[in-house]
Amino acid sequence: MAALLLGAAACFFPRFLEAQPPTFTLRVETTSVQRMALVVMPFSSDTASTWTGDLPQTLRDLIEEDLASCGYFNILDPAPYAADTASLFLTLPNQPPRIIGNAEAGWSAVTANIGITQPPVPTPIHMREFRFIADELRSNAHRIAAWITKMLTGEDGAFTSRIAFVARQSRDKHLWVMDWDGASPQALTQDGEINISPHWTPDGSCLFFTSFRRGNADIYRYDLVTGRISVAVSGPGVDSAPVVSADGEWVAFSSSVDGNAEIFRMRPDGTQRTRLTVSWGIDTSPTWSPTGREIAFTSDRSGSPQIWRMDFDGGNVRRISFVGDYNDSPVWSPRGDLIAYAGRNGDFQIVTMTPEGTNLRQLTSPPGASYDPAWSPDGMKIAFTSTRGGSEAIWVMNWEGSDPRKITSGIVAMAPQWGPIEAVK
Repeated sequence: MAALLLGAAACFFPRFLEAQPPTFTLRVETTSVQRMALVVMPFSSDTASTWTGDLPQTLRDLIEEDLASCGYFNILDPAPYAADTASLFLTLPNQPPRIIGNAEAGWSAVTANIGITQPPVPTPIHMREFRFIADELRSNAHRIAAWITKMLTGEDGAFTSRIAFVARQSRDKHLWVMDWDGASPQALTQDGEINISPHWTPDGSCLFFTSFRRGNADIYRYDLVTGRISVAVSGPGVDSAPVVSADGEWVAFSSSVDGNAEIFRMRPDGTQRTRLTVSWGIDTSPTWSPTGREIAFTSDRSGSPQIWRMDFDGGNVRRISFVGDYNDSPVWSPRGDLIAYAGRNGDFQIVTMTPEGTNLRQLTSPPGASYDPAWSPDGMKIAFTSTRGGSEAIWVMNWEGSDPRKITSGIVAMAPQWGPIEAVK
C-alpha cells in the first residue's frame, strides 16, 4: 500500500479552460518494415587538422544511434548507397533519403553542415549549419537528430529531453537527471533524505517531488536553474504523487490531510486547493489527460487497486481497468490515445489500454518485474523501472514494447519521469 500512496505519473499538453481538440498523429508499429528507411552516409571533413581528428565519424555515429533508437526510422547500411544519387536512381529507383554531413573542428568551435538529400535530386532538400564547442558533442548530436526527424516526419522526437529519476543510496533516495538515452547522469539532491516521485513542469525548469525531509511526506518544488528547494504542500497526513498539467496551471496530487488519501488539485503556488475525490478507498497516482480536461488515477474503492477516470472537477468518476487484481501508476500518453500502467500478472508488468479501458496490451514480461511507466514527450517511447537484470534499473522501450534497452548502470535507479522537449535553436 505504501507503493500505492507514493506512485507518480507524467503527462504534457494544453490548458483546460482554453484547450482546443488535440491533433494526434497516426501510430504505426515501430518495426523495421514500417519505419521510414534512412541512410546516414559517412561524414567528411575539408581539412585534416589535429583538432578535427575522428570528430566527423564520432558525430555521425552519435546521430545514427539516436535516429536508430527513436522509433521513426529503419537505418540502412550506407555501403551500398553511392553519393551520386542521380545516376544511382536510374538503376535502383525508390531510393531512401540520405543524411550527409561535413564537420570541422577549430580552436574555438565545431562547425557541422548537415544535409538531407532525396534521390534522384542531387542537391540537399534541407541543409543547416550547427556550431558548438567540442565538449558538447553528444548534446549537439541530439539537436541534429531532432532537426533531421522534424524535417523528415514533422515530429519533434525526444532527443533533447531529459529523464528525472530516483536513485537509492543505502537507505536514502535522491533525485537524479540524465539525457534521454541514459547519458550524463547527475545527482540533484544529496541531503541524506528520502526524495521520491519527481514530476517536471512543462517548461523543464522545475521538478515537483515528495520528500520526508521534515519527517513527514510533503510536496516540494526543486528549481533546476537555482537549485533552490521550496515547500509546495505541507501538513498532517501524506502528501504525495504530484503531477503538473500540460500548461503548468495546475498540480494534481494525493493527500490524506482529511484522514484518507484523496486526489486534490491546486495552483503551482499552493493556492486554490480543491479536493476532487470522495471515497472510503485510497486514491493516488493522478495523471492529466493531454487536454487537461480529465484525470486518471489509482483507487482501491472497488476492493483492489484499479485505474479510474474523472473529469477536471472530480465529476463523472468511472472505473476503466477490470483485468488483474492490482493495477497502479497510470500515465496518459501525450498523444491521448493510450494509458500505460503497472498491472500485476504474477509480477508487475507494463500494460497499455485506451482511455476507455479497451485494447489491453502487455508490453513487458518476466524475468523480473516492471513498473513506474513514463511516456516520452512525443509519445513514442516508455521509460520504466525493471528488476529483470537483478537490481532496479531504468529501461526504455518503444510504445508497443519493442526494443527494450537498459539505460542506467552502476546505481539502483527507479521511478523515471520524462521531461519536456527542448526546442532546437
